[in-house]
Amino acid sequence: MTRYPLSEARMYELKTALLFLLICALLPQVPAEAADKKSPPPAKSAVKSAPAASANPMLEANKAYTGKDYGKARGVLIPLADQGNRDALFAMGLMAVRGDGLPKPDFQSAESFWQKAGQAGHPEAQFQLGLLYHRGSLGKPDQKSAYAWWLKAAVQGQGDAMYGLGRMLRAGDGVPKDEAAAAAWFEKAAGLGHPDAQMQLAGMYLNGAGVPKDLEKSRYWMNKAAAQGHPQAQRSLKLLGTVK
Repeated sequence: MTRYPLSEARMYELKTALLFLLICALLPQVPAEAADKKSPPPAKSAVKSAPAASANPMLEANKAYTGKDYGKARGVLIPLADQGNRDALFAMGLMAVRGDGLPKPDFQSAESFWQKAGQAGHPEAQFQLGLLYHRGSLGKPDQKSAYAWWLKAAVQGQGDAMYGLGRMLRAGDGVPKDEAAAAAWFEKAAGLGHPDAQMQLAGMYLNGAGVPKDLEKSRYWMNKAAAQGHPQAQRSLKLLGTVK
């Protein structure tokens, strides 16, 4: 089967900031009006003596994670995940697949967390789960499952999933080859600013693969990708300048 890279920024090497910007948003904030109705304002002495982290456990989790106290971070996430909080499930999956605080990455646990989050409609979990299956991280690659999860994510607007579907359809990787359908997914992802999808779509317009041949549209999408620093697009634009 054809193997192909997706955007490396999406391949598990997710930055700490990304993970905990997510985590800090997990718990809903109580509106000020509701808080006022439920209880009287605390005494000034209580405000001064209360630990700052107690106001938002996610901030405590953030501090623990950035301090590499992964056990403490999990202590905040696990109760939420047990309650079915899909963001907590997604974050736990990320920590498992990164191997944070573990002897090695735990792909089986990541699969379990992401399946639950994905079934609850979390598009990032759906994409990452599809990636586990596509790459064969759990053993043998499972392109049928990868396609199914990426489709769920793509219909929710997840651009990397759209790109992945396009690549699978164009190559006939685990699914019947369909260049017209591939171009349609690339165009959706390209419209979201996905540079690899923009370059794929440019190539299809250049060669008339799945879409009518159109050099102007090819240049348009190459320019879009090149403007984002896509090296192949930048090289191709120079060559395309000689095409009449």
